[in-house]
Amino acid sequence: MENQMEKLKKVFSLNNYEAKLYWAALNFESASLSDLAKGAGIPRTAAYRHVQNLVDKGFLLIFKLKKRKLYQALSPKQLRYLLERKMVTLEEITDDLVERISVPEKKLAISYYSGIEGVQIASDIWLENAKTKFGKSFENVEGTILQHGTKQVAQCINKRVSKGIGGRMIGSGQIDSPILKDVLRKDKAELRESIVVSHKIYPIKASFGVLDDMVIIFTTEENPFAVLIKNQDVADSVNSIHDMVWDRYNP
Repeated sequence: MENQMEKLKKVFSLNNYEAKLYWAALNFESASLSDLAKGAGIPRTAAYRHVQNLVDKGFLLIFKLKKRKLYQALSPKQLRYLLERKMVTLEEITDDLVERISVPEKKLAISYYSGIEGVQIASDIWLENAKTKFGKSFENVEGTILQHGTKQVAQCINKRVSKGIGGRMIGSGQIDSPILKDVLRKDKAELRESIVVSHKIYPIKASFGVLDDMVIIFTTEENPFAVLIKNQDVADSVNSIHDMVWDRYNP
């Protein structure tokens, strides 16, 4: 239980009291403030503010029965909707920030996104802003799949394919890796041409992608983050470097 509660706190940025109170609420069909405080093992006077925070965040529903104020926990199966709502809000905020930090004439815009959620949001923005149907990338394929998960990587690829965006990928890794072999096998279905280069010669730790005038840089290892750079000169430079490596291995 402690392990699951720690995961809950980390994913949803809950403090210790909030996590305990939500966990306690799951044991009741409906509960009073006193019930929740007792179930969580914390003083009633300390519980009120944290219960209200849970209501504001959507983890607890509040209703009245006669003169009693009761609380009901959001079903665990519905927690993913809180994350989806959070991601939509973050996307709206970051889109606005990209506009605000642009230099005069909008020749440059840089935005930073933290965490796995941030990587997913940056990837969505990168794809949504694509005007052409062809991109190029350098990718730490094995690292991304091992750290981010096969399902999550597949979701990103499916979004790209659904928009009809193809491209060329230079993957860094061990040539005989089962993970890379599986990726290469899906090239045609995923609208991609791929080559694999030695991770010893080209030790790509972070992944790079370029579409039109926008470059994405991200890593899913240790401290995941992503950076979006909207600038034609930077995009052209990444394109040129990609072409040099591609032509060397695929003349």
